[in-house]
Amino acid sequence: MDAKFSSNESTRLVETKQIFPSGTDTEVLRIESAVLSLMDSDHSNMADVIRVGEFAVRVITQTRNPILISLCMVDELHWPITKDSPILRVGSRSFAFAMPGLLYGLQFSESSSHEDVLQTLEGILMRFGHYEDHSGRVNGIQFSVPENSPCFWSASHSKIERITVPLFIRIGADPGKSLTSIIINGMNEGLSKVIRMSGITKVVAKAVLVGAIDSDHFDIFHVRSRPSDTHNDMVSPPGAFPTIFLFSDMVEAVEGSGLIASGNYESLPPCHPTWMPLPDIKIWNINKKGLILLLQALVTSASASASVYGDEMSSTTEKSEGREKMNWEPMEADAMTGDLMEEEVNSAEPMEEEPKKGEDKAICEIRFPIIVAGGNITTGNNGRNLVESGRGLCWDGSSMN
Repeated sequence: MDAKFSSNESTRLVETKQIFPSGTDTEVLRIESAVLSLMDSDHSNMADVIRVGEFAVRVITQTRNPILISLCMVDELHWPITKDSPILRVGSRSFAFAMPGLLYGLQFSESSSHEDVLQTLEGILMRFGHYEDHSGRVNGIQFSVPENSPCFWSASHSKIERITVPLFIRIGADPGKSLTSIIINGMNEGLSKVIRMSGITKVVAKAVLVGAIDSDHFDIFHVRSRPSDTHNDMVSPPGAFPTIFLFSDMVEAVEGSGLIASGNYESLPPCHPTWMPLPDIKIWNINKKGLILLLQALVTSASASASVYGDEMSSTTEKSEGREKMNWEPMEADAMTGDLMEEEVNSAEPMEEEPKKGEDKAICEIRFPIIVAGGNITTGNNGRNLVESGRGLCWDGSSMN
């Protein structure tokens, strides 16, 4: 493991790399004293602090396939950064991360946010994400509320959405209300979605590292605006970037299963996938086989860690131990909403529920862009049982030692 540090002891500017049998996990930046807030998608005047701790950016690449994942974390809360999810700089030390159904505000302390550090962060976000500077330093757009104000994120929410929503519409994503707001009583549905996104990000990243995801489980898309244009191939990393749909579709599946489990399946809004990969960027997404594999991994993890949910909801500073070993840790229990998802994934065919008597309303269903794109792929890799593959993905820690 190699690591170098900047003159500022609170920040690591040069990478720390860990090698695994099927991939590489590189921490490219670490900054102390970060505060992560969640802006409520349904109530624009609300913003809650959800994590306080060290901020880090990691890049995960697979050695045998040209795919990568880049992710951010504060403490042990993870989220992906992708080329089709907006990242905005909205102040001298404030950044916004938008995903379908989620909007994060990240703010660094004055002591840890030296400009050379933030310029390094900007370069990383430009390389791996859809980054724009709206801090007022470049394009003159300024956020009127001071960054040190406790209401900075709640006051800036609507302006951030006006910038980010057009991109989501362009790629066919729904930046609107979370499904969980329909079914959860007395619980912060936004925080539930945060936990699910974090857990799913961890599982996908580890699946890439240990080689559980191979070439049979994903497709690469490369739409060129001009057929002869090879400029972006020369300036971009050699690997394909993940789409935000890789993560958000799985979150939607979990939330949809919660609707079914609660008996509110009629409230499940129909989804008509219209995913449009951005031009001139290599994008990878799991196909139907990959979806089944990852959902099974989530099921297995959730079934083995029913007690984790409460700890994940309340913790903001607890550090994980033994990070170098990178053992498969249990997934947050809420990420699977109980045994229902286990029953769904164990079946090769979708389970159909009969309508109640006197009802002629069609049952809604989630239709994934990844299934539409790769729906003809239905068999396991070399005949392997996908259920067993999913269990190995979560618990075969021996290959990572």
